[in-house]
Amino acid sequence: MLAVGAHLKNSVALSVGRNVFISQHIGDLETSQAWSAFRKVAADLPQLYNATPETIACDMHPEYLSTKYAAQLSAPMHPVQHHWAHALACMAENELEAPVLAVSWDGTGYGLDGTIWGGEFLLAGDAGFQRVAHLRQFRLPGGEAAIKQPRRSALGVAA
Repeated sequence: MLAVGAHLKNSVALSVGRNVFISQHIGDLETSQAWSAFRKVAADLPQLYNATPETIACDMHPEYLSTKYAAQLSAPMHPVQHHWAHALACMAENELEAPVLAVSWDGTGYGLDGTIWGGEFLLAGDAGFQRVAHLRQFRLPGGEAAIKQPRRSALGVAA
């Protein structure tokens, strides 16, 4: 499996057997330098380990460049909810098995319901996760600009 990461603070990972190889931090994909590095790393990592990814894991946000890149590859695409990906990574790193209550405070992520999620409590089970609680939703003044300018999010919460 090749995991192509999210749009901001991107990195790429390749799973070969029971091993996972993680790239360097690539950065925010809207910069031309990071976008170029991302494409190079995503292509080179499987070659480096003589692997042919059978699945491409990507963020489920349809407008992320990494998701659009995944859609162009020949292997089947497996979109993953952003906060669930963080929970799974923490579970793997700490060798935790379900059931686990995962709390993700990683800003925003495209939700299963098509809304922007943030501040999630996810109950990890053997077959996936259930969103059992979350912070109340609020408007993001300026849309995506609020992601990089937290004061905008604060205004949305105050409104």
